[in-house]
Amino acid sequence: MGKCISPNEKEIEQLRTPLTEGEKKVLDIFKEKTSDEWEIYVQPHLNGSRPDFILLNPKIGIGVFEVKDWK
Repeated sequence: MGKCISPNEKEIEQLRTPLTEGEKKVLDIFKEKTSDEWEIYVQPHLNGSRPDFILLNPKIGIGVFEVKDWK
């Protein structure tokens, strides 16, 4: 079936708040390193917050990520 990424790649490019370079790199790592059982949500609404990423695997758990771009 393939990995679930929401919103899809085309919609990610049109987000109101575009992804930073660091966020794009992290998303690429998540896509490459996680198995198809993981669901990746980009800038989801979460109880009044909007983290950069939420990763969900029904068998393992959930991860909430906020990426900070440092120079």
